[in-house]
Amino acid sequence: MMNRGLIEVLKDEVWKTGVRVKRPLTTLREGVRDLVFDAVGMEVYDAEWDLLVVLDAFRADALRSVQDEYEFLGDMDTAFSKGSSSREWISTNFHERHRNWTKRTAYVTGNPFSNDYLDKNHFNILDEVWRYHWDDEVGTIPPDVMTKRAILVGRNGDHDRMIVHYMQPHFPSIPHPEIGSAVDPETNVWLDSVWDRLESDDISYERVWEAYLDNLRHVLDSVSVLLKNVEAETAILTADHGDGFGEEGIYGHPRLRTHRVLREVPWVMTDATDEETLLPEETDHDNIANEEDIEKRLADLGYR
Repeated sequence: MMNRGLIEVLKDEVWKTGVRVKRPLTTLREGVRDLVFDAVGMEVYDAEWDLLVVLDAFRADALRSVQDEYEFLGDMDTAFSKGSSSREWISTNFHERHRNWTKRTAYVTGNPFSNDYLDKNHFNILDEVWRYHWDDEVGTIPPDVMTKRAILVGRNGDHDRMIVHYMQPHFPSIPHPEIGSAVDPETNVWLDSVWDRLESDDISYERVWEAYLDNLRHVLDSVSVLLKNVEAETAILTADHGDGFGEEGIYGHPRLRTHRVLREVPWVMTDATDEETLLPEETDHDNIANEEDIEKRLADLGYR
């Protein structure tokens, strides 16, 4: 087994460069990279929580920028995600080895990658809200929709744990739709990525960062409602991964990267008490996404 101190040194070097991990292994160098990749990060079921609130593409330094604006954001810690993208985070944290826990978990998600990796039979509840409550006009699933669904599930389910996976602050930015990219009026698909625009200096860093922070505030406003309408002795606010704003040439959240800006995520412990300040009604689920819809929704988020 490799010396733990050496692993820590290797982590630092890999984070600095943000190398891409290659599979299958063909060289010793790639083997070391793979070892570091697997050594970095925690699986969410290794921690104690009743409610896990996951914000998509959520940077630790972004939370520090808005922390004083929200009472429920107390002492902030950080954790290292098992992935630099949602695909890795989902496939790792809901692996077969976690089946004993997933069977007792209600997972309410706005992330379309659940379609690729998850089986509803492996969960107590798998509520893929993105399938029936996607907002085509904004190109994502708004946080208030997620909050209402999570409240209904939290009050009516017989699960031991609940995970609520919001799509914000992942672009497009709901408060700043003009930042998220140009939209084709015929297909309603984003024509170009905000990250491409930032990399080409078509838009300023300051403007993109402002849109990102406002999108973060938008989802945190909704999380504050959730925490007043479900019961959880221990609630954790975290992220599946971060986002690159040009650090070491990283824009967005490419797969299989180990750079700190992508893997270091917030880890905030709080609690939740159901004060019944919101009483959402059950909604119609007939509008279920087909494969064409799934591809379009991934395109809305910049994945196609």
